[in-house]
Amino acid sequence: MDFEALFFSRLHFLEKEIRVQNSSLEFVWDSSDDLKTNILTGAFYWGGYGPPPGFCFDRECLDEPIMDQDYLEEYNAVERLNQFVGDIYKQASHQRTNHIMLLMGGDFQYTAANQWYINLDKLISLIRKNKTLSDKINIFYSTPSCYSMALKEAHPKLPRKLDDFFPYASASHSYWTGYFSSRPTFKGFIRQSSALLQLVKQLQSFTMQMTNNSILRNAVALAQHHDAVT
Repeated sequence: MDFEALFFSRLHFLEKEIRVQNSSLEFVWDSSDDLKTNILTGAFYWGGYGPPPGFCFDRECLDEPIMDQDYLEEYNAVERLNQFVGDIYKQASHQRTNHIMLLMGGDFQYTAANQWYINLDKLISLIRKNKTLSDKINIFYSTPSCYSMALKEAHPKLPRKLDDFFPYASASHSYWTGYFSSRPTFKGFIRQSSALLQLVKQLQSFTMQMTNNSILRNAVALAQHHDAVT
């Protein structure tokens, strides 16, 4: 089964600036000259792959929750709704269709899933109860698959991309290319220890002798994490 689309965050900051300006965050990527393949591709509008600023509702976030009971001293529903709708329009102004993918989450998120869904339900409800807003904004829980289907059905005229995304820079003088050549000795240790671990596991399986190899397993797992190996 083929992939329907590719959505990602890490895009060279200068290329992203240009794509935001000319509404080309979504495009068709001709990803292989040899295979003659292409795929619908989208780069996320907001920094990273999280929600608009101020709308993270996880345990580790400090953003204000939606207080929609008007008798509360901390009542902020109108203010928060206006901010949220402003973010929706801001993102929509850089898209080529009437559909936008609004991301709500991030790394290590939904450890307090109930907080997320309570606040998201409130935002959705506030928009739907507002006749002026609900006539213009149809907001609902969705998936990347549903979004890509809606995008294709809209038949937008999308630009094409022929090259790849390297080298990648997140800011001036911040190029993420060192991991191809950095720390060669450490990477050699990782390769050797990983091969040794696989050999140990195979011998354990063959001999049915389940000796404790947790120290080696933990060391290899830690070293192979992308923040360590690079």
